[in-house]
Amino acid sequence: KKTIFVGKNDVIYYEPIAWVQAGGTGNRGGSVSLANQVTLPSISAVTLNMALNYTEGQRTMALTTNSGALVGLQLVGNAITAWTGWSGNSGYNQSGDVGKFANSAVLMEDYAAGTALDFTFTIDTGSKNVTVSTVAGEKTYTASVPFTMSPTTLTGITGGQYRNYGGMTVNTVMVKEPDANYLSINGDKDFAKVSGKTITREYELGQSVIVPDETFTWTVSPAEQGVTVENGVLSVADTAAAGAYTLTATSDINTEKTASVTVEIGDFQTIAAVDATVTGAHALAGTGATEKYAVTRLLDSYGDDVTALLPAAAWSSTNTDVATIDAATGELTTVGYGETTVTATITNGTAVTTLTVPVTVGEYYITADATGDSTTVDTSKLISNEAITGYQVTTSKDGKIVKQEVVEAAPATVDTTGADKVEIAPVFTITGLTNSNTRSIDIPADTYNFNITGAGGDHFDPYVNDQMLANNMLQGGSAVNYIAVNDIVVNEGYATLNLRDVKAGSSASTGAVTIVKSPSIVDRVKKVYVLGDSLVCIYANGGDATHNYQTGWGQVLQSYLTDEYEVVDLGNSGVIAEGLASSAITQVIESAKQGDVMLLESGYNDRTYTTQAKMTEAVKYMYNAAAEKGVETILISPNASQHDYKASPAWGSVMMSIADELSAKKIDLAGLSYSFLYGTYGDNTDAVKATYNVSDGLHSTYNGAHKMASIVAGGMIDAGLGDMVNTSYVFTFTDSLGNTITCQAKAAE
Repeated sequence: KKTIFVGKNDVIYYEPIAWVQAGGTGNRGGSVSLANQVTLPSISAVTLNMALNYTEGQRTMALTTNSGALVGLQLVGNAITAWTGWSGNSGYNQSGDVGKFANSAVLMEDYAAGTALDFTFTIDTGSKNVTVSTVAGEKTYTASVPFTMSPTTLTGITGGQYRNYGGMTVNTVMVKEPDANYLSINGDKDFAKVSGKTITREYELGQSVIVPDETFTWTVSPAEQGVTVENGVLSVADTAAAGAYTLTATSDINTEKTASVTVEIGDFQTIAAVDATVTGAHALAGTGATEKYAVTRLLDSYGDDVTALLPAAAWSSTNTDVATIDAATGELTTVGYGETTVTATITNGTAVTTLTVPVTVGEYYITADATGDSTTVDTSKLISNEAITGYQVTTSKDGKIVKQEVVEAAPATVDTTGADKVEIAPVFTITGLTNSNTRSIDIPADTYNFNITGAGGDHFDPYVNDQMLANNMLQGGSAVNYIAVNDIVVNEGYATLNLRDVKAGSSASTGAVTIVKSPSIVDRVKKVYVLGDSLVCIYANGGDATHNYQTGWGQVLQSYLTDEYEVVDLGNSGVIAEGLASSAITQVIESAKQGDVMLLESGYNDRTYTTQAKMTEAVKYMYNAAAEKGVETILISPNASQHDYKASPAWGSVMMSIADELSAKKIDLAGLSYSFLYGTYGDNTDAVKATYNVSDGLHSTYNGAHKMASIVAGGMIDAGLGDMVNTSYVFTFTDSLGNTITCQAKAAE
């Protein structure tokens, strides 16, 4: 290897790096540092002779700098995308990492996996833009993406793959600086004019050598009325003719230093419905209800969000006997039952955009006082549609359920023996939900119970709107293929369900998802949200006393808490704190209430896939998000096991340090579990594995999960939450040495 400093347009760094990031079964990741950190000039060309390989999933690589991952490539199928602004896993090796970047452009769609090509990244730190190029056969491919960081040195290369059996090879690294006359024009290359507006775009010059007092002359061609450029600012009036215009900048002291760029000016744009967002309920309960409708996103064919530029929408209702709406403000008021369509009309010169929202007004539940052992209920105004498959009839006394059942038709008379209230609500059912098929039901903003049945395929995460309902359903099998999720707040006035985090190339589906309003006559049970990794989560074949299969401690924690609390286990295998902060925490943010509790465990996978700084940031974000909802959080370290037979596995100590920094409640499950295991078995790790862990020596058996859950519950007592803990519950089992092991929540002695 050698480092060379010559003149302009010459090599300033070269290294025959010969780095292989090996393939193989499972998720993989790795990185290599350059022999010397390379100081980046204002414009540089970094060329990697590199081959990407895969058999399924995705392969991602990045150029790393002192500011982080600056730019990279992601290979999915035969398409390579250039990206900046990475937001996925730092190991680039998770299923959810596809598309996890802020900016991107497709480089090529016909890459032959494993082919070594020269990929050149031209980095312009002045205009914060990078152009990626390569030549395959006789074809040249280019893609340009902006970035926001401020790198000064190139430090290395990182790569990872999800479900990949082929590796990545980087043969050589070469950095060149363009010549002194290098000039580029960087900025928006296509946009549309807008009625009543003069649209401006600023263009920046990229230079390898900046000459003091050098000025540039800007011109635009053709010289059409309404299109002007001055000092790099292009102005387009609404009277301008649509078409292609060429911007040129030329140095006033060196005519050889010149650059041009073609900019397409589009005519007035009509916005497609799929590129627009109109907020507002699709269903409203009863007359006299009000709702505000608004246009919050208008994306034109050039990819520009022009919401703030276009004229205000004019609002109308097609059935004013159902609802009226203020034409200027979008304020709607329901006046009757039935259906109407809310319409937003946006007039942009000769282009007219019409956006519609179907709205149904009706009675979505009936509540009545009980009138003895039998109560007559008028259900004639209850909503009726094809999605309703039954009616939930609930009776209660003093906020507690007396009886609850689902019947085929709404009853006129209800048995209210021992009850003081009755409520009848329709049960909505969605079938055929897959990871490629989003389904929606129009329901008013309220709180609902969901019951989800997994039909097959790979594991999946069901979401309503952007709120996670459950994490990794069907993980580990399908012995239990359903989950009930209670008291989910749906604020939007509709429920859009979809399945996420399905392994690339796989499918997932639900047999049915039922949605029914949480009875308003029944007191809400407080929640204990459990967020964590594979040591915590639910396994479909686990959690069963008749077997001793893999089980997360969150899966059995309910037994150690009182009936006043319901455990909501949102753990996920392989997850790090950043992953929880972008997925599981959404349910806490949307549906938690004051008085709920969150148990947050992390630190095991973080050590492998991220940095302590990023882990800390994610944990703090979740802690603060929960606190804003009035939810108290306990931070928990990963438990010890035969695989990690120590008092502080992985980054458990980091988790405890974060708790101290936040003055948060904490449970050092790592130390407590190791203390129990070592105190019971000493150095006999074979006995530990045979009793508490499955074959990998890391994850818990059903019995092991119970022991960990009992320790967590004891930690809750020590943290001052003893009123939540059921100290009377006892679970016993016989270990591999014939000893009786007792699992019971107790305070520290």
